Amino acid sequence: MKTECEKLCDALWSGENHMKLDVSSTVNDIDNTVSVRLYMLLRGIKNDTYNTLVEPYDNGYYKRSDGKSSPFGFFKIERAQNILGFKKDIVSVRHDFDYYLGLDRKEADSRYRKLQLELGHYKLVVEIEYFVLRALGWKAWNSHRDKRDSIEGYGKIEHIVNLPIYRAKDRLDNKSFEK
Repeated sequence: MKTECEKLCDALWSGENHMKLDVSSTVNDIDNTVSVRLYMLLRGIKNDTYNTLVEPYDNGYYKRSDGKSSPFGFFKIERAQNILGFKKDIVSVRHDFDYYLGLDRKEADSRYRKLQLELGHYKLVVEIEYFVLRALGWKAWNSHRDKRDSIEGYGKIEHIVNLPIYRAKDRLDNKSFEK
């Protein structure tokens, strides 16, 4: 029986079109929790940033998130993330998770900005995204708040399994990556 890491390495070195690999897919036998750890390792990310970014993956929230907190999210899925099979921006998944948990909106948006900078994204793009998030993110945050108020257990780790699974789509050609 192959480990998750061996499965991921086999997929990466298979010579197939890596853009078809979607580690967020519910039918893929490669789990995103392994991919996110490998990505962090390759980027030299550790300690608090590492723990913060892997938490939504360890809890299974990444399958429930659209991963599009970023107004310019299609610019953020960089080559390294594409090769590893990510169809969702890692920091955006964390940001969605923060909104789900009910973290103060300003704090969640600030964390998004900080994590993007720590991953080495362009400062100007990050600043523009942060400005847009602060201006327009209220709608998503309010939606999560309303669900926390009306759905028992919403916003709790234990409730994640009850959330619908978000089917990731390629942002460039809108083709589903589900098999």
